[in-house]
Amino acid sequence: MLAVTGYGSKIVEELRKLLPASEEMVRISHTDCAPPLFGCERYVLCAGVLRPKTLLGQSPEQITESIVRPNAGRT
Repeated sequence: MLAVTGYGSKIVEELRKLLPASEEMVRISHTDCAPPLFGCERYVLCAGVLRPKTLLGQSPEQITESIVRPNAGRT
């Protein structure tokens, strides 16, 4: 079983195509405090916008863009 954040992202969408048919992918919701993922062996944490900058090197607008979830509610 593979647990992922960023379930609606292009990265996860492409990863799904590479997984064997028997592989189960489950979503880690941003509203879960402690997701019940017993039996999960692998994780993909895919969220936000990637930049070659530290948090302190980003503008407030860039930080907001990384935190705000444009696909929130999308399954």
